[in-house]
This record gives sequence, structure tokens and C-alpha cells, in this order.
Amino acid sequence: MHDDHRLVEERITRELRERVLPLVHSDRRPFTIQAGPSLDQLQPFVVGSLWGAPWATTWFRFDGEVPDSWFNRRVEAVVDLGFDPGRVGFQCEGLIVDGLGHPIQGIHPKRANYRIEALPGPVTITLEAASNPSFVSFIPSLLGSIDSAGDEPLYRLQRAELVVVEPEAEALAHDLDVLNGVMLTLPLGDPRRARLLRTIERSLNVIPDVASARRLLRSALDMSARMSAHRIIATGHAHIDTAWLWPMSETVRKCTRTFASALGLMDEYPEFRFVCSQAQQYAWIEERHPELFERIQTKALDGQWLPVGGMWVEADMNLPSGESLVRQIVFGQRYFESRFGQRCTEVWIPDVFGYPSGLPQVFAAGGMHRFVPPQLSWQQ
Repeated sequence: MHDDHRLVEERITRELRERVLPLVHSDRRPFTIQAGPSLDQLQPFVVGSLWGAPWATTWFRFDGEVPDSWFNRRVEAVVDLGFDPGRVGFQCEGLIVDGLGHPIQGIHPKRANYRIEALPGPVTITLEAASNPSFVSFIPSLLGSIDSAGDEPLYRLQRAELVVVEPEAEALAHDLDVLNGVMLTLPLGDPRRARLLRTIERSLNVIPDVASARRLLRSALDMSARMSAHRIIATGHAHIDTAWLWPMSETVRKCTRTFASALGLMDEYPEFRFVCSQAQQYAWIEERHPELFERIQTKALDGQWLPVGGMWVEADMNLPSGESLVRQIVFGQRYFESRFGQRCTEVWIPDVFGYPSGLPQVFAAGGMHRFVPPQLSWQQ
């Protein structure tokens, strides 16, 4: 029997990108664009132009018009600052702000869209863009320092437009992406992998008939896991290094973008939960964006925002002294109790390498009896 699974897998990736995703946006209108180092220094700008010296900030203003024919439809702004989809968090990012400068939503490779009210008329979007360099970790680079990085622009604005979103086509794209991901995780000899492959293939054969394609996928989406499979409950989380390959000031902005985006998702999806650690990052938001912090506190009371970790930062476990680790917990727990009314009962250190044997005693003394250390899987 001819084995064509590799060809079909390549077809799935290609057709999802080239045939399915274009169906999601059925109509579009370009923005008129201005850009500059501040909102007082904006100049005309066009898609395809370079922007952003290393570690600099560029402000964009996008002006568009929602036509009458789009009334009562789902309308979004799509902004691609020049993203590399494979390096989320290690390149340029943006923050949409309102007329008072309050943060609304982050823009990054996996979320380049922003939903707007579909009322006919003018639309203006203001965006703060950070041109953080993209460079290989742990390899010396002139881009790693503001003093040596130079001032040549790093990114090219790829897209900026208003679009109409077709919900069924978007749902089909998600269905295919999920099923393809599940299929690729299964062993080649697993019969379920072969069934998923052929089901996805049949679905692709009827595109652009979106409704029929989704019906063909229904059986695969309804397929039960094995009886021995784990039940998994997922929550959102964004691991943000408080100090790593960017200036500390950029950590503050990363937190702002991330927290604003999470709050927006909570407003749109009441079932969405978001887990967030590190008292220092909360403290920055409390100081610089008090209105955003108040929303976090409200969502924490509602049970959507889940403060975790109990430490001031996700500290290294090898270099600090025992007293230093104790202080991390004492000051962290004090903060969480004073701002959210309770202490954390879990240690949350997802990116720590190595664990001294005395840690359980220290953690338990700090009131934490659960331990979330994903990097244990790296240990032998």
C-alpha cells in the first residue's frame, strides 16, 4: 500500500495557510498610517516601510473607515509589525492604547488582531511599538546592548487594515489547527493518527465549502480519548522573565501588554482563567497603571485572575542564599495578602534549573504546600 502520510501532512500545513486562512477575512480596507518617535512627531507612513531602531519606541496611528455595508458584522483591525511567528516574546511587540493612554491590548505574532465596534464611520487606533531585537540566546551580539546596537531599523510593517471576520471560516481554521496538532503528537503506528489524517484530508477536499468541511471534521472532534487518558484543566499563563534579554523597562511594558490582553479576554470569555505570579510585576502595574491594577483585583475577586507563586520574583534556586530565598517568600506573601486578601499556597517557578534539597522546608514554612516546576522534566 502506498504510504502518502508525509505528503498529506505537508498539504494540511500548506492549505491551512494558503486556502483556509484567506477565507477568514472576507473584506478589508487599508488604514492611513502615521508614525514617529512620539505622538507629537508623527509623519505619513506606508505599509512596507522600515521602522524601529534596536530597543527604540515608535508610535503608530492608524486611521480607517468602517463602511455602511459592514454594520453589525465582526470587524477587526489587523496589524503585522513585521512579525516572525516562531519567536513570540523575542522580537517587536505593540500595545494599543485608548485616548487617555490607558493600555487596551498587546499586539504580537500570535495575536495581531484587535476587535472594534462595527459601527459605520471613522476609526482611529493608537499603538506603541517596541522594536526589540530578535537574536539568538546565549550567543554574543552587538544587538544585546543599547550602546552597541546602532540605529538601523529592524522591522518592516507588513500589514495594517480593517477586516470583516467570517466566524465559521475562523472556526474551521481552529478546528483544523487543533486536529492537526493532535494528529502530529500521536505515534505513526497509532490507528487514530491515520483516521485523523484521512478525516482532515476529506475536509480539505471540499474547501471552500466551509460548512461542509466543518461537518466532516465533527466526528474527529467528538472522538473520545483513551480510557486511561488524563483529564487536563487548562488556564492561561504568560511566563515573563523579570530580568533577561531586555532592559528592565521593557519587562514592565511586556507585563502591561500581557495583563491588558488577558483582562480583555476575560471580559469577552467569562470562562477564561489566567494564572499570574511574581509580586514585582504586579507592583509595577500598580504603580504605573493603577486603573489596570484595579481591574486585575476585580477579576481576582471574581475568580478569573489567579495570583500564584508567593515569591517576589521567580528566583533562581541555586545562587541565592537561604536567607535570600526566605525574603523572596516573606515579601512576596505579604504583597499577595495585602493586595488580594490571601497568601499563595503554591510555589510557581517554571523556568528554574536545579533545586537544593532544603527547598521543601523553606516553601512549607512560607505556607506553600504545592510545587509547580516544569523544568524537572529536564533533569536526569
